[in-house]
Amino acid sequence: MNEKIERIWERTRALRPIIEAHRAEGDGLHRLPDAIARAFAEANVYRLLLPKEFGGEELDPITYYDVVEEISSYDGSVGWNFSIGSSRVASPGPAASTKQNGSASPASSITAMRSASLKLVLRSR
Repeated sequence: MNEKIERIWERTRALRPIIEAHRAEGDGLHRLPDAIARAFAEANVYRLLLPKEFGGEELDPITYYDVVEEISSYDGSVGWNFSIGSSRVASPGPAASTKQNGSASPASSITAMRSASLKLVLRSR
């Protein structure tokens, strides 16, 4: 395992106590708790698939799926939110708009993910 991937795994595993501490909060909110979203942004895990020019890690897809599986083992709903938020950021739309407006803020990932989660909750009711 190379040094970059080892660092990603360290950051991922460091999220476990935060995710477990806010599990009940997420169940009550029906969305990703702010503390977990902030921890994801601070650990830069939303950008695992992004190219380096956008502040990403350029992680290979197989390792990315392993990271999603690891986070999902801490809490399935959090893993689902993470996979949507991080893969959405890696899609051509956000990357193109990020390049055009010059911003690559992880907060935009959080906003998009929370918005998507809210829409799904509202549709399910």
